[in-house]
Amino acid sequence: MSTDSVENFAFRLREEIDSRRMSLADAARAAGEPGLQRIKDVVSGKQRCPIDLLARLADVVDVLYILTGERGGAVSPDEHELLTLYRAAPLPVKMAAVGALQGGSQPPIHTTIAASGSGSIAAGGKVQQFNGPISGGNFAGRDVNNRKGKT
Repeated sequence: MSTDSVENFAFRLREEIDSRRMSLADAARAAGEPGLQRIKDVVSGKQRCPIDLLARLADVVDVLYILTGERGGAVSPDEHELLTLYRAAPLPVKMAAVGALQGGSQPPIHTTIAASGSGSIAAGGKVQQFNGPISGGNFAGRDVNNRKGKT
């Protein structure tokens, strides 16, 4: 590895750590380093990066970019945060998150109801509030409650 490559490596490593809004101390902790000195030496170019350190940083930085200067599988800081939270979540939370994301990508269900008057109608999981008695129209499903003086 030429000196130029070491300098580029060190620059890109520091750039990746900064882009994740991490301090060098945060990166050292994420890599399981007992202290800060080794990562300081690597990002300053004083020391070549040991493969074990790079492997442990792979969860928080884009290693492909650091090694080659080419972005491959990099994720944005918000995507990284989402992945970190997802990985730490218990199974029910993971299932709910996936369900929310899948549901958010579905087109909305459109339901048309013809009515006049007041009351509440539930259709397609949605509730529509009317102010006055409901009359006319065709209703399918549950009861329509006309309650005087109640909203």
